Amino acid sequence: MIYVARPLVQRQIDAGELVGALEPFIPQDLWIYAVYTQRRHNSAALTALLAFMESEMARPGSVFRTTTY
Repeated sequence: MIYVARPLVQRQIDAGELVGALEPFIPQDLWIYAVYTQRRHNSAALTALLAFMESEMARPGSVFRTTTY
């Protein structure tokens, strides 16, 4: 049994070498904390990074999604 991001094992899933076993137990929420301590306000680059990560995590098939096999 392994717990990894789906893209890392997608080839084995497609080949039938791995099957899902614990999908009902996978947490649906993911907390990521970002700390930027050098300035009082977030930079445009940090704001853009956080917006990208949020949208990417919501996308089906995202590399940020994890699956148990």
